[in-house]
Formats: sequence, C-alpha cells, structure tokens
Amino acid sequence: FQIPAGATVNVSVNCSCGDASVSNDYGLFLTYPLRDADNLSSLAQLSNTTPALLTEYNPNLNFNQGQGIAFIPFRDENGSYRPLDASGGGLGAGAIAGISVGTVAALVFVAIGLLYLYVYKPKAKESSLLQSTDKDGYANNK
Repeated sequence: FQIPAGATVNVSVNCSCGDASVSNDYGLFLTYPLRDADNLSSLAQLSNTTPALLTEYNPNLNFNQGQGIAFIPFRDENGSYRPLDASGGGLGAGAIAGISVGTVAALVFVAIGLLYLYVYKPKAKESSLLQSTDKDGYANNK
C-alpha cells in the first residue's frame, strides 16, 4: 500500500504523560503504533529500553499482535530522559492561598452574624423593654 505524494494523512495520536506509580524518571513518551513485525524484545532493542519497562508502561498491550499503540519512554534533544513533572496537576499556590483567605473571611462573616443574632440583638431587645417601664414596673405610655 502506497500513499500518493502530496496526500493528506490524518493520524490519531494518543498521549501519555507518564505514570508516577511506575516511575518518576520518565516524563516524555513516544507514541509508537505496533506493526506485524514488532514484538517486545525488538521494540525494547529499537527504543534502547528494557522489556520490563515497556511492559510496566503498557500493561494491557500484547506486543506480539502487531496492533495497538505502545508508549515508549523517550529521550529529549540532549539525550536525557525528562523526569515526570508531578506538579502539573492540582491547584497552584496562588489558588490555594485565595481559597484559604476566602474561607477564613466567610467564617468570620458567619461568626459576626451569629454573634449579632444571639448576643447583641437580645440585649438590644431587653434594653428597649427596660426603658419602656417606670420604677414601679408599669408601662410608660408617653
């Protein structure tokens, strides 16, 4: 099968960013579509990795079927493996600080509201009742 020169070929590429449960040493991966001639040992030799490492990153892949996509730890332009950047997920420090400040402010606001409802308001009501009676306990109708 030949693809004509100048033809557009659409290729779906799956992405893998590594797996911290396997190793933090590998963060850059090559997406490799398996061919009929490929097997685990030939792919390990081609990629200069070990069969065990390929199996760890591709646990459900049968390397002898000639189909599927293998994720292979890949070296950068300097020939080094890039480590997995575990800090890429989750919230940043600024977001965490903002959420913390917002939570504290909301709790203070609720505390002030409860203080007003249960302490200040009953005292104000009691004070207005005391002012509306005279010395003998009779209501003042002014």
